[in-house]
Amino acid sequence: MSATDLQRAMLIWHYTVGRYAERILAEGVIRPDKSERGSRPVTWFSANPSYEPTALKRLKRVGETEQSLWPLSFEEQDRLLGGNYRFGIPRTSALPWVKCCAKAQIEKRERLGLEAVGRDYGGKPSEWYGVLGAVLIEDVQTVERWQAGEWKPCATKLEASVRAGHA
Repeated sequence: MSATDLQRAMLIWHYTVGRYAERILAEGVIRPDKSERGSRPVTWFSANPSYEPTALKRLKRVGETEQSLWPLSFEEQDRLLGGNYRFGIPRTSALPWVKCCAKAQIEKRERLGLEAVGRDYGGKPSEWYGVLGAVLIEDVQTVERWQAGEWKPCATKLEASVRAGHA
């Protein structure tokens, strides 16, 4: 394993799509998820080196309810939502899933429910990490885009911004 590969193995990833990557790069911050009720905001990351299945977007079909969300495949998401991107930070910058949930005041019942849903989507809670609050773009070590069947680093954050359609 090369030094670069070893360095990348020590990173955790915030997986997203082009339209959100554009906003992250424009604002200079990865904003926390606000979906957990009654908890402190958390920015979520994954140690999965390929992709975090729970980060795949789900679309509501016209005229249907929220309960009938249509899950996109990785390839559909890449094609329809401006590409797949990931932002890498050192694993040591975040808390492992269970510890992060406790610090964020996510109730055990809700945590277990999120784990069950995540497993249904193919996720592994042992790969999940979180940062309480936002993550500044200057704390991101690398930005990568899925291209030609592999993750390719954007040479600079400006290049990532241009690729995401911002600049």
